Amino acid sequence: MGKLLFLTPELPWPPYSGGRIKSSKLVEHLHQRYQLDVGCLLKGDDMDHLPGFKETGLANRFISEAIDISRSPVNLLKSIQLGLPLNVYRTRSLKFASSIRACIDDYDAVFVDHYEMMQYIPSDFKKPVILHQHNAYYVLWESYARFGNGIGLRVAAWLESKRVKKYEAGVCNRADLVYAAPNDMNKLSEIGVEVSKLAPTMHLGDDRQLKLPRLKWDTTSRSLLYVGHLKWEPNVQGLLWFLNESWPTLNYEYPDLEFNIVGANPDQRLVELTSKESRVTLQGFQEDLEPWIKSSRVFIAPLLMGSGIKVKVINAMTRGIPTVTTSVGVEGLEVNHLRELAIADSAQEMTDHVSTLLGCKDTWERLALNSRRTAARQFTWKRTFDQMQRTLDVLIPGTVQEVLDDAA
Repeated sequence: MGKLLFLTPELPWPPYSGGRIKSSKLVEHLHQRYQLDVGCLLKGDDMDHLPGFKETGLANRFISEAIDISRSPVNLLKSIQLGLPLNVYRTRSLKFASSIRACIDDYDAVFVDHYEMMQYIPSDFKKPVILHQHNAYYVLWESYARFGNGIGLRVAAWLESKRVKKYEAGVCNRADLVYAAPNDMNKLSEIGVEVSKLAPTMHLGDDRQLKLPRLKWDTTSRSLLYVGHLKWEPNVQGLLWFLNESWPTLNYEYPDLEFNIVGANPDQRLVELTSKESRVTLQGFQEDLEPWIKSSRVFIAPLLMGSGIKVKVINAMTRGIPTVTTSVGVEGLEVNHLRELAIADSAQEMTDHVSTLLGCKDTWERLALNSRRTAARQFTWKRTFDQMQRTLDVLIPGTVQEVLDDAA
């Protein structure tokens, strides 16, 4: 059985957001097939959750280092002086680098989760390096440059996108294998990443929802639901756009319509805007989303920018709640407009499709049924990891399957 080191910039536990869900699922999958050790930086409240992760037993050995470098103008300047993208600088630890350097040669391969962690691969390391891209990160910065809050932020984001693009292309080509969502594979190839290194993966949510009973129109109320991290700028920008451009018409058309926004730590712009709306409510973090999903008629994901697979859209499809999103929201997904969900790229289209789903039971039931069928066929962790494992088996010796085959 091969020995594998998994490097990640944040504790993959608990799996409460898109990135952590994917990282925790990867750790679980790799633990079943390799002797897996985890090297991890600890940020925010990671220390509070560390005992819970260790209790899972998913890592034979755990190497960690607490780090706290904020996203600030001062640290942006420091990152520029060092010639590093800001997020790479924010995950920089000389002590952690020393710990990894001392043991890295013991492994048959290294699985790097997020491009920032490639800085911990020594230049003389000759064994396979696998990079897992959660996004094409330079695309996110280009989006901030177009949609950022204020001219200063947009200029800074444009300059950062140039640094990220150069660094990201370099580390991807340094790796032996790069996993990325299909839409991000295209973006990475555009900046010079070797196509032969790229392999597809999917960023999914909770596919256990496929085992839950189908939703029923009659149990829903005339309400909209949004679920997401409310400090993440793509989410904030999309919600502000919807509330300013679509909500006023829907609010007038349906005087009893309610809009519940579920997510922790809302951005101040959202707090201020929603405080003016009596039937728009910030519900905070909710441990159990099922009551909200069952009672809501339409899920919205009004995304104007972003990269990678949008887990909130996958989760909505998996549960079968009819969804209205944008072209950005379905990037990398093989779905069709008005078959699995509705795709709207203008405020008027968003308003019209939400209105249709609020009032037309036949359309609602068609999307509810088709979205679950497509999710069951395409968006399961087993399907994703089986596909990834076929490429991993080429690079890393001594997988569980090889051991079983040898024993037979």
